[in-house]
Amino acid sequence: MKITPDKMDTLALDWSVGQCEKRKLYLAKSKRLMTANYGAFNHRHGAPWYEPSSNWLQGGRIIERERLLIQPEIGKEGVGNAWYAVSMNGTDSYGHTPLIAAMRCYVANRLKQAGLTEVELPPDIAEAYAADLARREKYKAQRDRWAKWFIKQAEKEMK
Repeated sequence: MKITPDKMDTLALDWSVGQCEKRKLYLAKSKRLMTANYGAFNHRHGAPWYEPSSNWLQGGRIIERERLLIQPEIGKEGVGNAWYAVSMNGTDSYGHTPLIAAMRCYVANRLKQAGLTEVELPPDIAEAYAADLARREKYKAQRDRWAKWFIKQAEKEMK
């Protein structure tokens, strides 16, 4: 499965950041990424999981080291890309959280330096990522049904 940085999130984004950082990662039974040196990593960062797109202890270090600029994107709050990140050489990216925007920018910057535009996910990561996307779609549909029901009930009470 090939994917561009602007479409990445969760597992695919974390794996891509790990590859840019030259970390030895593996997929645990829980479908989350772990580093090969679990003990040392757990001691330093407080969690065994490698999740730089959602853990400020991990992603924040990359932002600081790479000197990424992150700022809110005014007017985009409702469309899901409310944050903007840009690297020192002008590579930019958007995301619905500051960490996601920054990690997308970091991966895009490294790909640009290598002359690439997309990442090839290994089969086990691609399969887990596809399952995660399907699970999130299922829950999104469920939330939408609940929202419609709630609005309908509120309209009934107003009458």
